[in-house]
Amino acid sequence: MKVFNRLSTLAVFFILLMFLPTYLLSSTTNYPLDALASHYQSYGDTMSVMRKSNSQICIQRCLLLLDSLTFIDNNLQTNDEKQRIIDILCKSCEPKIQELKKNCNSDDADCYIIRSIYQRIQHIKSKKKSNYRHLAPIINQSTTGIAVGEGHSVGMPPSEERAKATSPIHVGGIMDTTGATSDVGKDYAFGMVEAFKYINDNGGINGNKVKYNWFDYGYRIPEAITRYKFLKRMGVVAIMGWGTGDTEALSPTVNQDMLPYVSASYSAHLTDPAKSKYNFFFSSDYSTNARACLTAWFDKKWPQHPDFGKRQPRFAACYMSASPYCNAPIKAVRDHAEMLGFVVGADQDVSLFALDAKSQINSLKEFKPDVVWHGNTTMSVSATMRDAYSLGLGADWIINNWGFDENLPRLAGPAAEGAIGATPCAFFGQKQPDGAYYKNMDKVVEYAAKFNPGIPPEKRLILTVQAWSDALIFWEAANRADKAGSLNGETIKTMGFETMDNFDIGLGASPVSYSAKDHRPTTGCLVQEYRNGEFKELARVDLKARWPQEWASNWKGW
Repeated sequence: MKVFNRLSTLAVFFILLMFLPTYLLSSTTNYPLDALASHYQSYGDTMSVMRKSNSQICIQRCLLLLDSLTFIDNNLQTNDEKQRIIDILCKSCEPKIQELKKNCNSDDADCYIIRSIYQRIQHIKSKKKSNYRHLAPIINQSTTGIAVGEGHSVGMPPSEERAKATSPIHVGGIMDTTGATSDVGKDYAFGMVEAFKYINDNGGINGNKVKYNWFDYGYRIPEAITRYKFLKRMGVVAIMGWGTGDTEALSPTVNQDMLPYVSASYSAHLTDPAKSKYNFFFSSDYSTNARACLTAWFDKKWPQHPDFGKRQPRFAACYMSASPYCNAPIKAVRDHAEMLGFVVGADQDVSLFALDAKSQINSLKEFKPDVVWHGNTTMSVSATMRDAYSLGLGADWIINNWGFDENLPRLAGPAAEGAIGATPCAFFGQKQPDGAYYKNMDKVVEYAAKFNPGIPPEKRLILTVQAWSDALIFWEAANRADKAGSLNGETIKTMGFETMDNFDIGLGASPVSYSAKDHRPTTGCLVQEYRNGEFKELARVDLKARWPQEWASNWKGW
């Protein structure tokens, strides 16, 4: 079966390569053929490494084919041409998807994707005799490429002319739904789509619809670069990005292209405009998160320890040393620990894929830390905490935001009790102490139910809220730039983001500010604790207020 799947995947891929150039050359569009070639090459790379199971290979292949229809619809000239390709594409994946659908009885994200693929294939088949312009909005809701809005032209007219045009504003996305951080990436990707649905329902950018196209890059930097090049050629005005390694790798290119890049990477390395002019995000950066969490523990927890006043507290860190995301704040948190008077122990290397961390916990037991920083994502964080609980480590845990979500207590069980984490915004559906939703939280919950009803609300995560937060700051920046008379990368930066001063996006997030000299969005972090089955506020730490000199002159960019 594996051999059959691989052969069929290769067959479809080569069929596409044979057919598409001929049709595209005869088309009246000016779509860049090298971009299309790069697109299919990157998908070929994706397929070559997706070997987890027959089901996953099938899902990836079908998403590839559905995504291909977007380009077919935009670039082939006649319905007969499109129909020939569509027949090939549908027949290649429909039987296996139908088989998977029969055996998929749960409401998790994978089953939702399978059912969605099946429904879209049936819709395509039922409409195959009609004009194919209706396909793109349907096809583009697949997991690998989502478009929100209407229209198919590539490129952007000037702002003053666009009011009379029908072309949408193109925005790109590079997400991880299959790679090393997909345990948190899937929910973020769903949330980003829902946020752009909301943006379009509320006027888009000054009355112009946004067409949001996004791709899964599997947390592989070379594929992120390929995706970036492709989106740039599509004429996007900004990109919603994901990981630290790829975002930092792309930063020099983003500077050169003057293309705003709003990432889910909150690396402090991206906050110095002298080096990263076009990188933005809404959250406190990872270094601020780490400093804030350690400060909150030092202020709130250490005074309750039996050894308080008798010795120095001991600090250690667990994270995947080879991951740019995981190690981004390590220099800062170690520096902060030393500044507060901690004894700092050796770091423990824990993979993002780790299901067992007993050897690392045994090493920590020799050092006897009072508190441990964990910088991975939820899956490996919970595995490490379970092993620490079973082996009696006895340390408290402070956790970066991508490892501190609603899934942590589900996966870590009793080991999650007392865990402390950085939360850049409120949890999904979380309410204020007075029982009311945080500003805009009702919209997050509403759009999740409307556009992803197959995922129960209790399975949604804070990551959805983080996606909305990044989408909302882009929306505000784009609206400001457009009102100033021009919508392009430079104006979105200078007339949009860098004019924000304590802009309130709601959602429990801190107000955000940017300037031409400092892209750190906030000066502190909300630190929450999981206690007695609930996430509760432990402290709101404002680093600038507490250490103004260090904040102003020393901590930016690392």
